[in-house]
Amino acid sequence: MTRLDRSVPPDRLQKATGSGITLDLGLVVASAEVHGNGQAAGIRMTPPWRFDLTPFAKPGENQIEVLVYNALANHYSTIPTRYRGKVASGLIGPVRMEHHLRETL
Repeated sequence: MTRLDRSVPPDRLQKATGSGITLDLGLVVASAEVHGNGQAAGIRMTPPWRFDLTPFAKPGENQIEVLVYNALANHYSTIPTRYRGKVASGLIGPVRMEHHLRETL
């Protein structure tokens, strides 16, 4: 497991009226879990690796935590086995924070 914990300055995560904030992890191999200000934003086991952080954003500093869980491919490359999975693993990225207009119906 890899853990990335970042403090986000207020100007990077400000909510404008009617706008939303999405964290796009780019490419992840095998699964990811994201928390915004200590609250679970979601778990993804397949793409797209995007998380809506809008409900968790607050005025001032914000904390974003990303947990990435790898597959066993790297472990299997160290022992005799027939397993031949992908050895690429982890948060490959690129990671982007996106601001967007929220749709209203």
